[in-house]
Order: sequence, then C-alpha cells, then structure tokens
Amino acid sequence: MPKSTHMIMWIMSDHAIPRSYQMMECFGVHSFRLVNAQGASRFVKFHWKPLAGVHGLAWDEAQKLAGKDPTFTAATSPTPSTPAPFPSGSSACR
Repeated sequence: MPKSTHMIMWIMSDHAIPRSYQMMECFGVHSFRLVNAQGASRFVKFHWKPLAGVHGLAWDEAQKLAGKDPTFTAATSPTPSTPAPFPSGSSACR
C-alpha cells in the first residue's frame, strides 16, 4: 500500500534519528474529521515543521552518542531544574 511504503521510506531516511526533539519533523498517522459551525466537514492530517530545521544523526554519530549517553535526544528536553526553550515550529493541516 502507498501509505505503508511512505512510512517505511520515512523510517529508513535521515529523519529516523533526530539530533534532538526540537529538530524533528513530525506528522500524524491518523486523519481527523473536523466539523465547522455550518456542519461541513473535512478530513485533515496534522504536520509539524520545526523552525530550527530538520537535522538528523548519521549512523556512526548515533552509535557514539548512544554509547556515551543513551538519553542524548532528551538532553534538550525541559526538566524541573533546567528548563529548556520551548521548541518552535509551524503546524499545518493537510
């Protein structure tokens, strides 16, 4: 199926290992039905495009980082002691 092929190609691409969660492009797998006040409905999918750009790790970089710190993607995530800047991006419906 085309949807399965798209998902496999996405996973096997450079997008599969993000440099951080703030540099990760995302999209919803499910479609949602939105209904307006007049009762007209549309099916939509949500997409997230980071303003910092999409940056991934090469395989050897990922293995080195995972060996030193398995939680390297969470390093920029906010914690109670060290709040990180909120990731900025744009979202869109398709």
